[in-house]
Amino acid sequence: MNIIRNPEKSAWSDLLKRPRLDHSTLEDQVQKIIDDVASNGDTAVREYTREFDNYDAESLEVSAEEIQAARGEVSKELRKAIEEAHWNIQTFHKKQIHNYDTIVTTAGVRCWQKPVPISSVGLYIPGGSAPLLSTVLML
Repeated sequence: MNIIRNPEKSAWSDLLKRPRLDHSTLEDQVQKIIDDVASNGDTAVREYTREFDNYDAESLEVSAEEIQAARGEVSKELRKAIEEAHWNIQTFHKKQIHNYDTIVTTAGVRCWQKPVPISSVGLYIPGGSAPLLSTVLML
């Protein structure tokens, strides 16, 4: 971290510039990963987990035992904060639940939306320097 105190006004614009990243190959890299996972499934996911996270996952599914063990490693203060965040997120999203009415667009033509649950899903929550626990709760 650089600490800057009372910089000259002429330096302000340079100090406020955000770093620019070269995104020219990013889309191609992401598409390669998506294609690889689509073709090779969990094998590809494990390979990328090793490559990007330096973690060798035996299983991609978290067992009930692992969840229970992890609970024991969370402080009471953090658990309370997680529960409060969960309540806030749930309260917000409950207001977004739709009423799926049937609409008659033309005589004899009825249209509606039908939500269909997903039987299973894989999530990747990057840890990095500041893991966003709220992302886990929202998903």
